[in-house]
Amino acid sequence: MEITQRNHPRASRAFTLIEVLLAASVLVIASVALAATMAQSGGIGDSGREEMVARNALRACVATLASTPFDRVAADFHNQGFDVANLTPQTGDADGRCGEVVFAYGPGGDTSYYTVTVRIRWRGRVGDRVMESVHYLANVRGDTGAPTPLEEIGQG
Repeated sequence: MEITQRNHPRASRAFTLIEVLLAASVLVIASVALAATMAQSGGIGDSGREEMVARNALRACVATLASTPFDRVAADFHNQGFDVANLTPQTGDADGRCGEVVFAYGPGGDTSYYTVTVRIRWRGRVGDRVMESVHYLANVRGDTGAPTPLEEIGQG
């Protein structure tokens, strides 16, 4: 007895509707996952660029402070805001500027040097961000002239 197999020419030449729908569903799911991954990696890259911009602005501000005569530095910079290119201030920021410089006397109220905080607050792609740098600033160059007391500059 011979076993024969029936060939269905139509079945071997075409996809069924279910196969087409299944393939389309898999393609849509893969495309959505790929798009979400690309969007997330773009956000991570933007966040890194924002941090680099903030770090460079901190360094530039500290360099400017260091090059200013000691007797003028607090009067010129205390509680002053500054703009940072390519960063947006946080919502509700009082002066509408990303950067700020705040002086305080040294530990124990020592008036011979300052504790200087340079802070940058910005609205980033991944939410509100803050970066700050704290330094001690003293009259090591021997600048003449007395610095203006912080109380006279104003603390607020």
